[in-house]
Amino acid sequence: MVADWLKRGAALAIMVALSLALGGLYTVAAQCPSNVAANPSFEEGFSDRGAGEVTVANAWHPFYQDGPGVEEGYFKRPEFKPEDASRFGTMRVHSGNWAQKWFNTYGTHNAGIFQQMSVPAGSMVTASVWAQAWSSDSDDITKSEGNYRLYIGIDPTGGTNFASGAIVWSQPNMTTDQWVQLSVQARAESGTITVFLRGQPEFRNKHNDSYWDDVCVSYAAPPTATPRPTNTPAPTNTPSPTDTPTPTATPESSPTPEPTATPAAARVLVAAFEDLNSDGFRNAEEPLLTGALIELQGPDGRIVASRRSDADSDPYAMEGLAPGQYAVQVMPIEGYVVADAEPLTFGLLAGATREVWVALQPAPTPTATATQAPEPTATAAPTSVPQAEAQPSATPMVSRPSGGGGFLERYSGLLVAAVGLAIGIPVAIGLLRRRG
Repeated sequence: MVADWLKRGAALAIMVALSLALGGLYTVAAQCPSNVAANPSFEEGFSDRGAGEVTVANAWHPFYQDGPGVEEGYFKRPEFKPEDASRFGTMRVHSGNWAQKWFNTYGTHNAGIFQQMSVPAGSMVTASVWAQAWSSDSDDITKSEGNYRLYIGIDPTGGTNFASGAIVWSQPNMTTDQWVQLSVQARAESGTITVFLRGQPEFRNKHNDSYWDDVCVSYAAPPTATPRPTNTPAPTNTPSPTDTPTPTATPESSPTPEPTATPAAARVLVAAFEDLNSDGFRNAEEPLLTGALIELQGPDGRIVASRRSDADSDPYAMEGLAPGQYAVQVMPIEGYVVADAEPLTFGLLAGATREVWVALQPAPTPTATATQAPEPTATAAPTSVPQAEAQPSATPMVSRPSGGGGFLERYSGLLVAAVGLAIGIPVAIGLLRRRG
């Protein structure tokens, strides 16, 4: 009897567990029937990701900001763990048996998970998730004492870098100790989009935890242009007898149209940093820079906001922006160049937040090119120097003016020759007489 009772109890426990799991899956599927996310409710298992204390739901991948200030407890890699409903029930799991959790103890983080998904290019993608934050120095799991920001984002280009300026982020939600639903929209720029779930506590509290569950990602395909049908000419009507005109009815008053709701304003966060490794993304050791002029060009081509980067207060928020297509133009600091020569353009939806990190690199130092002097061409030395080509003297020659000088200067050569002849002829005659 006892054995049968135990068997029945075990079977009942298994059935209850299966019903809870299937119930959670059914709830997610019913609320999001066209979900394109894989393992959206985190009920399909977890796996270790090559590092201690990093266990992430299957089909999802972890990311985190590594510093600056890790030694002081800032921007540390959090622990990623599955959260089991058997511990605290729906307080920490929104539906089903499991949720994804990441947390730090006495430290902050800027971290989360992401997943790439396939959607038609040009489609409007909507992503949502249920999340809960707990930030406290006490162990009371029902009360937070600090700020914790929750985000969901979509990269419409399908990138996997959480610091990319292409990501459209939701407004930060700082609700704690209860489940809140975050959502965001973006138009896919390719056949792949990436959904990011991100948490960022402000203070180094003893407990900085966030819990995530029930992701829903759906899309509306881009409209296809339908050719306008050709109008078929109607047959000509036979004129009918003219009716007696009836009195014109007094027009009824038209209802006043209701005002159109103003779309929620969007914002862009901007900052400039020194791209030390030339990869275009800000890493932990890469400092913010002061003095770069960052301008935001609106949908009509005009500059709607501008800002000098400030290492002490960035990222800076350009607030109150209308939905539309924007571009970022940068005038770098002296001695630096912008890493990406192409201007950054992106679409901004109502209520969205876009982060723009401007990568600046030291300008290349021009290298002086050594000009090699041509080697002298060797000239063969003459075997004999003609008498007419006298070798130059070390003493500089003194030029004399032509057509000047006195009598002796003009005819001294002739006088010397005449004296030579006068002396030489008698001597020559005397010598000939002696030989004779």
